[in-house]
Amino acid sequence: MNEIQRTVKRTVLTAALVSLLFTACEGPMGPSGQHAQGVDVIPPTIKLVQPHPLSQVWDEFTIAATAVDNVAIREIVFTFDGSYIVNNQVLFDDEPPYEVTIEAVNREGTRWFEPGWHFVSARAYDTAGNLTDSPVVTINLGYSDDLRDTVIVKYHNSVPVRQWMLPERDAETGETAGTTDYWVRFSTPKRCDLISASLMIGGNISDTTDCFLKIWEGNLYPESVIAIDTLTAEQISSEAAWRTFDLIENSIVVNDDFFIMIGLESPGAEDSLIIMADDGLPQWDRSGSKDEDGLHMLTERYGVGNNFLIDCKLVYETAGPPEEVSNNRTGSSDE
Repeated sequence: MNEIQRTVKRTVLTAALVSLLFTACEGPMGPSGQHAQGVDVIPPTIKLVQPHPLSQVWDEFTIAATAVDNVAIREIVFTFDGSYIVNNQVLFDDEPPYEVTIEAVNREGTRWFEPGWHFVSARAYDTAGNLTDSPVVTINLGYSDDLRDTVIVKYHNSVPVRQWMLPERDAETGETAGTTDYWVRFSTPKRCDLISASLMIGGNISDTTDCFLKIWEGNLYPESVIAIDTLTAEQISSEAAWRTFDLIENSIVVNDDFFIMIGLESPGAEDSLIIMADDGLPQWDRSGSKDEDGLHMLTERYGVGNNFLIDCKLVYETAGPPEEVSNNRTGSSDE
């Protein structure tokens, strides 16, 4: 019995000694460092600005991001389908603007990727090693050599859920704001002919006011007008409906980004123009407006990404637009 008691005591003492030794090896628990002076534990902030969600991209496209940090950004690492190495190229940039260009086809015409849906993202590192990932963005990759004949481009789901009234009027005073022009930005992978534009619009226009449809070129914002067409009161009904406008002349040659803008010139008290939009999910950031201070993205002015229901019809061929539409470039027709 005494032997059993001695064995139990030795076991208990040994366990206590081992526990003490391990505790001594760990040392005292210090602070996490979150509030320690001179230690940067604040992660950076990052936003993927290009391409936009569900965007159509072509042969060569750019991935771009903006990032800020309380100290400094070290680098931005981009990924394509989860990989930061594409065609033996490391997708990173350590200086603003943070962007990389991916070539989907080489000079010999070899395609590096399958056409269809792909995924891009970005990760920001600060100088202390803190990191933040952007949301993953889905894009649709295509090749310009596959484009033939007429293509209709749109950036919305065709389901109107809200309307914008031009000109904007104060509910109490009835005075109009400076904003009278609204536009949608379209992108094209190569030179093409723009032959018509479709809009879901309505309104009441007097004889003393001009409603214009302008085609601009530019990068982020409209920069130069390449075509102007005037719409008459007979072409616009009081209720919003889809209207297709054949553009002036035989066709309009567009390159890269172009803009379709609708607006009123010197509207009177009774003049109004209605433009329909969908719910803006996902936020395309393709719509905008023009005010007295210049051109601004719609999301910056109203805090929500609305997609105006505007389509464009393009022809990707050197021979020009089809015969049935090339003889009439004025007026409108129901779609």
